[in-house]
Amino acid sequence: MDNFIILIQSIITALLALFVLFSRSVLNSTLFFLSVLVSTAALYLLLNETLLASIQIIVYAGAIVILFIFTIMLLNIKSDLEKNLFSSPVFFIGSITSLLAFYMLATSVRAHYHSPNHLPLASSSKGIFSEQVILTQGGNSKAIAIELFSHYFILFELISIILLVAMVSAIVLAKRNIKQ
Repeated sequence: MDNFIILIQSIITALLALFVLFSRSVLNSTLFFLSVLVSTAALYLLLNETLLASIQIIVYAGAIVILFIFTIMLLNIKSDLEKNLFSSPVFFIGSITSLLAFYMLATSVRAHYHSPNHLPLASSSKGIFSEQVILTQGGNSKAIAIELFSHYFILFELISIILLVAMVSAIVLAKRNIKQ
């Protein structure tokens, strides 16, 4: 039953992603993107990965999408309703590239499952934590959180400052273009 619920949630996420691609309005596309991120967080919750779900909501759905909406409103981006995207060369090149990437992904997954020393994907790479370390720290998500916020705290804060500077710079550049 759990796999069926995960499958239904995955289908909902894929449909919302299609709405992101084929929406005519930039703002509607951003709102569909927000719903894709929330739906992905729901998938993480179904897989009992609460840290990943909370990071998905806080960082992506909370911060990045709000930044997208703020930028759209600030720059006053209009959608081109009369422009036919399906006849442009960019759509053709993007479609060919997407099909090629899907083919490469499918062949690599098929080669993995048909190899003589086939291991499940979850156990094919061990990572930096042993099973004993993960169990003593209270689970996989807690081990990642402890590692991130203890050893990589300075880098984490440095990235947030860089993103803040980029956001302020974009606002200053947008204000300068509005005045001209």
